Amino acid sequence: MTLSILVAHDQQRVIGVNNQLPWHLPSDLKHVKSLTTGNTLVMGRATFESIGKPLPNRRNVVLTRYKSFKPEGVDVIHSF
Repeated sequence: MTLSILVAHDQQRVIGVNNQLPWHLPSDLKHVKSLTTGNTLVMGRATFESIGKPLPNRRNVVLTRYKSFKPEGVDVIHSF
């Protein structure tokens, strides 16, 4: 099994501001889509909530400590 980790940050190593990406680069989003389509995508709850829905054509796995968090269309892991 191959495991790939994808992280994007700015020059100050910021990965998000106010639950949003601090940039909007269509080519970057296209690259992420090409890497993740057909694969499993693991993300935290806040990231999932910023997206607002499961990403299509991927297994979406969300990590959270909140037992009540149970959105449809994703696999939720409460213990990690």
